[in-house]
Amino acid sequence: MNKIYRETYAEINLKNMYINFKSIKKRIGEKKIIPVVKANAYGHGVLQVVDFLYSMNIDYFAVSTLEEALEIREKFEDVDILVMGVVKSKYFDIAAYNRVTLSISNDDQLLGLNDLSKKLKVHIKVDSGMNRLGFKNETSVVNAFEKLKKNDNVYLEGIFTHFSTADCDEEYFDFQLNRFQSILNILSFKFKIVHASNSSSSIKYEHSFPFTTHVRLGISLYGLTLDEETDFLKNTYKLITHISEIKHLKIGEKVGYGATYTATKDEIIGVL
Repeated sequence: MNKIYRETYAEINLKNMYINFKSIKKRIGEKKIIPVVKANAYGHGVLQVVDFLYSMNIDYFAVSTLEEALEIREKFEDVDILVMGVVKSKYFDIAAYNRVTLSISNDDQLLGLNDLSKKLKVHIKVDSGMNRLGFKNETSVVNAFEKLKKNDNVYLEGIFTHFSTADCDEEYFDFQLNRFQSILNILSFKFKIVHASNSSSSIKYEHSFPFTTHVRLGISLYGLTLDEETDFLKNTYKLITHISEIKHLKIGEKVGYGATYTATKDEIIGVL
């Protein structure tokens, strides 16, 4: 039985999504793409998006929360899922049991790893200058790395950072890039997965990085970007609705909460 009675809906173009994926893939070469499907795949419907990309042989995805990862895991048994946000240590066993990969970005998480009852796959999060999540300096990163390597409950799969100005400030981008490279050189360890680029960095800079294996493709997978010269990206989302009512306004009449709009002439207003 149809339970939706409002004639408004989002039309998702999966073909265009794959065109965007292939366009970025062409720019980065042999490196692999991890589609970011957080926030219900940016409103596109996470299970439908993962199902489509999985049919195209894409099998690694990134989300923000453990809840999002478990929603995917319930339907897809053999994909890899990275949680980029912070998961509290009391939920580590849930992640391990469901084969969800976690980001380790602080000392509380490091301590909680000692109480695991099942092996957990993790990535180290490096704060190279965004000052949001991650180990901030060489000493803290090395300390985390050494503890993770010694912990038999942990499989250290990867390491990553996040650029805050790839679309707007090349000087600060270079600062973050050099900081991350310096840390990788200090660790001198061959991680299975090393990722730094978000959408903007993937488009503009990733082709010149010799040290990464993957990129995280978020908003540009869905056709959006703050960068210039990205006509190759295709729109994937269209909101379709109908006019519910038509109002005929006289000059001087007002519209809406706060009466913030005043008709400057006789006008026809459509209510969507």
